[in-house]
Amino acid sequence: MTREMLFDVNATVDFEAVCTIAENSAHALIPNPINSLAADVLIQKDVFDPNRLFGITTIDVLRAESFVAEQLSVEPSEVSLPVIGGHEGETIMPGLSQCSPIFQASIQRGKDFVKMMM
Repeated sequence: MTREMLFDVNATVDFEAVCTIAENSAHALIPNPINSLAADVLIQKDVFDPNRLFGITTIDVLRAESFVAEQLSVEPSEVSLPVIGGHEGETIMPGLSQCSPIFQASIQRGKDFVKMMM
């Protein structure tokens, strides 16, 4: 299923969920996938807090840092790894050269990392 198809299937459910959050738990943390929809609903309900709405790459950063932490046998909170680009397939770009602690991937680990990011 393409991202566009997935969006179409989930948009109604997500809209209803965000409306419920806005009415009952305005301080909830809201992650992907529909940040812009969530922002619009929260603004309309007058409960928008930009510090509570995750950005487009937040989940990708958390996923990448968790993968690296597992590979290095450290806690995810000890890893800092920026991720830039889009939110799918070839457009996701983890900044491995900027990773702290240093992460050097073998070809197989690199392939595993790419699969995990997709």
